[in-house]
Formats: sequence, structure tokens, C-alpha cells
Amino acid sequence: MDYLSKNTYAENITAAEHFLKMADEYDLGRRWNIVASIIFCAFSIEAYLNHIGEAIDGENWIGWDKNNHPSPKEKLDRLVPHDIDFNNEPFSEFSEIFQLRNMVAHGRPVTVEKAVRKPQNNLQGALNNLSSEFESRTTLNKAKKILGNTKSIIAGINDATIKTTKHELWRIENGSLRTS
Repeated sequence: MDYLSKNTYAENITAAEHFLKMADEYDLGRRWNIVASIIFCAFSIEAYLNHIGEAIDGENWIGWDKNNHPSPKEKLDRLVPHDIDFNNEPFSEFSEIFQLRNMVAHGRPVTVEKAVRKPQNNLQGALNNLSSEFESRTTLNKAKKILGNTKSIIAGINDATIKTTKHELWRIENGSLRTS
């Protein structure tokens, strides 16, 4: 039987694409649309890992995930036991995507340093131009690269697990991704 399946990983990719489009087209809210796009890329990868994990391991996966709270890397290692080259794209972005997600999800105070002329006659100008590590790592071009690599990571995971799951990744749009 053919059917379309609405999956959270597909919904998350759609959200990531939407936020990136908004960031690309509008100045207002650009920073937060970029951040949202990157965060939804991370959500999509982890949702896909959970989707495939449950398809392969069923209740064992659910229990392992719930009891151990594994990282996305640990989930990937369990699903794709052969070596993945994390030095080359698309998987070179894997750690970066989750580091950025963690910076948002587990936010901590950030000290940003900037040299200010003395006397401090332009303190407000200096404050307006402060840039944190997070901001320098979340540019529009970087978000575009992350979105493309996220789709490739999901396709790579699918390629590596298709013999076990028999779930063919059809396309990553509109929340419909799998046929069987």
C-alpha cells in the first residue's frame, strides 16, 4: 500500500526553510529568523534519528532514549555503526548544528569584550555593535549552508539505514517524506 506519512522531521525542515526565507527577504527580525532556522535544522535531524531508531529498534529505542538521554551523536552512532567522516560535508556541520542549538536551549550569560575609546564618548555606539561568538557563528550564509547540509545529513542517514528500515526517503518538503 502506498501512503504519505506526516513526520516531525519533515515539519521541522519546512519550518527551517520558512525562517530562512524570512531572514533572506526581510531585515526586520533577521537575526531571530536565522537562529530559528538553525534550531529547526537541529530539531529535524534529531527527529529523523528518533524516527529511524524507532523503525529499527521499536520499544527498545524508545526506552533507551528515555532512560539514557543520549546525545544526537550517540543516537547516530547507534544507528550507523560504521565510520562517518565528520571532517567532510555534510557531516562536518553535525556538531556545529547541535552546538548552536545547545547555546540557545541551555543559554548561559555571555561576556562580550569590545575596546571602547577613552573617554567613553561613544558608549552607546559601542554597545550597539557588540557581537557574541553565537552571533558571529549564525550568519545568513551560514544558515543557508546548515540547511543544505541538514537535508544531506538526513539523506545520508537514510542511505545508511534503508536496508534495515526499508523506509525510502522520498523528499523533504511539505511534511511528507516517506513512501513504502
